[in-house]
Amino acid sequence: MHPTVRSRALPDHEAGTVTAELVVATPLLLLLVFGVIQFALWQHAVHVATAAAQEGARAARTQPADPHAGRDRAHGFIAQVGAEELLTDATVTATRTSARVRVEVTAHTPAILFGLDLPVRAVADSPIEQFTPDLRGSTNAEAPPGANDPPTPGTP
Repeated sequence: MHPTVRSRALPDHEAGTVTAELVVATPLLLLLVFGVIQFALWQHAVHVATAAAQEGARAARTQPADPHAGRDRAHGFIAQVGAEELLTDATVTATRTSARVRVEVTAHTPAILFGLDLPVRAVADSPIEQFTPDLRGSTNAEAPPGANDPPTPGTP
């Protein structure tokens, strides 16, 4: 043995403590790693669901469209990005009023940890696109009389 290296013998009552610590620490470490993976999977599913809801709202808010177009576009987006396994039991609901459209995506993430079933919910709410003509600066012949005239100084 080299003279600078000193060996330290463990007392008999401490024999096997490293093995016992490893037996306890390894499952806890694996649980922590799988917990991080489960959280990352859930977070990714939330981002995909949000993008699908936004895509559906974009499709449903155009003037000739209806809520079914938004629902179909959101389902198509989920299929296009290959997220059917990521968003299990995905349901898309789309509603449209005279002024707003709302698309909601609900699903679940696949469980990695002991059947942990995490819900995913994303909502996109948007105004409906409507054409409102601005007749003040128009040169259209159908504009009301005086609509094309420049404003007079001192008048609001």
